[in-house]
Amino acid sequence: MNKRLKATVCAAVVTCSFLAVQGTINVSPVGVDVVSAATNGTPTAPTPAPAPPKNTSTGSKANYGSTNSSVLLRMGSSGSAVKSLQSNLNNYGYKLNVDGFFGPLTLNAVKDFQKQHSLAVDGIVGPNTYGELNPTTPTAVLGRGSSGSGVRYLQENLNKAGYSLNVDGIYGSLTLNAVKNFQKSNGLAVDGLAGPKTFAALNAKVTDVVPPAPTTPTTPEKPAPQPPVDVVSAASIVDNADAFQKAIAPKSKGGKWIISITKNVTTDKELVLDGQFVNTKTPPAVQRKIALYSQDDKHVVTGRFTLTAPKLTILSPYASIEHGNFKGDIYVSAPYFKLINANIDGNIYFTNKAAKDTFKIDDKAGDDKTAITGKQELKLNSDVDVATSASIVNSNDAFEKAISKDGKWIIAVLDNLTFNKEIVLDGTFNNTKTPPVQQRKIALYAHNDNKVTDGRFMITAPKLTVNSPSASIEHGVFKGDIYVSAPNFKLVDAIVDGNIYFSSSEYKSTFKMDADSTITGQQWLTTK
Repeated sequence: MNKRLKATVCAAVVTCSFLAVQGTINVSPVGVDVVSAATNGTPTAPTPAPAPPKNTSTGSKANYGSTNSSVLLRMGSSGSAVKSLQSNLNNYGYKLNVDGFFGPLTLNAVKDFQKQHSLAVDGIVGPNTYGELNPTTPTAVLGRGSSGSGVRYLQENLNKAGYSLNVDGIYGSLTLNAVKNFQKSNGLAVDGLAGPKTFAALNAKVTDVVPPAPTTPTTPEKPAPQPPVDVVSAASIVDNADAFQKAIAPKSKGGKWIISITKNVTTDKELVLDGQFVNTKTPPAVQRKIALYSQDDKHVVTGRFTLTAPKLTILSPYASIEHGNFKGDIYVSAPYFKLINANIDGNIYFTNKAAKDTFKIDDKAGDDKTAITGKQELKLNSDVDVATSASIVNSNDAFEKAISKDGKWIIAVLDNLTFNKEIVLDGTFNNTKTPPVQQRKIALYAHNDNKVTDGRFMITAPKLTVNSPSASIEHGVFKGDIYVSAPNFKLVDAIVDGNIYFSSSEYKSTFKMDADSTITGQQWLTTK
C-alpha cells in the first residue's frame, strides 16, 4: 500500500471511530469477542446493534476523555486502540482475544477491572481506567485479602527493596509479613496496610542505586494457611455448622458461590446446597463450590478438612466439593456436580438421570485421588407440580412441541436438553388457577411430594425467542441468548448464561427477576 493510500485509510479509520463514539455510526457487536453461550452454534447478533449503554455510574472517580486515545472506548468501538486495551487487560489476568473489537467479553473485563480499582463501573475506558491499567502508585489502601494489579505493583517494589515474594497479585501472609517488616524498618505505623505513606517510603527506597536488604530472617517464615484465594470477597468463610448452613443457602438467604471451611465441621442435621450462582471470574459462569481446604500464597494446598453430616443434597448446578473429605450420603439433584480431589465416605445417589449423566470426577495431578467408599446409583424420587396442566418433557422434540402454540401453559423439563438451532416460545395461555390469569412457564425443575425442589435442569440453545406474554423461566439454567418480544417476562430462581434482548421498551420495562436469578451477559433494548 503506498503512503498516500495508507494515510487515507488511517484517516478513515480515525473518523469512523470518532463518529461511532458520537453515536452517528452503529458499530455492530459481532466478532470473536461476542459471548457464545451455546454448546453448539453461535448466537445471532441483533440488527441493528444495540446502542452503547449510557454512563449512569456514580463511582468515586469519573472516567472521561483519554490519555492514550483521542476518543473514549466503549461497547462497539474497534481498531488498534481496542487491541491495545485488550492486551493491557490480559496483562492483568484477563483472557481476551486481541481482535480489536470491544464486545461483551471486553466490556465485562473492563467493568471488572473498574470495580477492582474503585473506578466508575460504566464500561467506558477513559483516563482513569488507562491510568490504572498502567499504574505508578495504587490509589487504594491495600491489605490482607486484596488482589489485583495494585498488589502486583506492591510485590514488585518490595522485591526491588530486597524481599523475595511471588508476584501473584494476592495479598497473603508472606506479603503481609514483608509489608510489616518494611514499615517497622522505616519508622512507619506497623499495621500491615499499604497506604500512601508506605508507598511513598517504598518508592523512595526502590530509587536507590542499591536496594536496602530486608531485616527478615534469611529463612523465610512458613506462611499461615489461608482459604482459597478466589474466596476473599466472594465467599462465606466458616468454621462451624451454623455458619456452614447459612453459607450453603440461596443468595436471598445469605449464601455465596464459594463456601470455604477452615476446620473440621460436624452436624447431625441434613444439609442442602441450594440456589444458583455465578462465579466472579471473567467472563462469569455458573458455579458453586464447597472448598474443604486451605492454601499458601503460592496456591499450594496446606490443609484438608472434613465435613460430616448424615445427608447433603445438591440442588445448585455446577457445584463441586474440592480437596477435602465428606462423611455421609450425598443426593445429587442438579446437573454437572463434580468432585475434585475429594473423598466421600458414604453413598452418592442421583435423583434424576441428568444429574447422573453429567457427574464428573476431576483429580488434579500430584494430589490425592478422589475416593468414594459407597455406591453410586440412580434413585428416582421426583415429582412435579404439573399434574394434568403441563407438558412433561425429556426430549428435544417433545420440548419444541410443548413450547409451541399447541402446547400447555406449563412446560416441565425433566432432563438437560441441548439444541443446535433457535427455539421459540409461542402462543398465549391462561393458567389453571381460580380465577385463571395469563401465564406461561418453563419449569426447569422437579420436586417431591412435600413440594421441595429436588431436581434442577438446563436448556442449552443458541437463541430462545419469547413470544408468549407473562412467560417465565423458573428454578433452572438457560444457556444461550434470549430475545423477548412479549410483555411481563420473568426469571424466578433462574440463571440466563447469556444476554437478553428486548424488542421494545415496554417489554424491557415489564421484565422482572427475583433476588436468586442472575444474567451473566447484558440486557439490551434492540430490534430484530
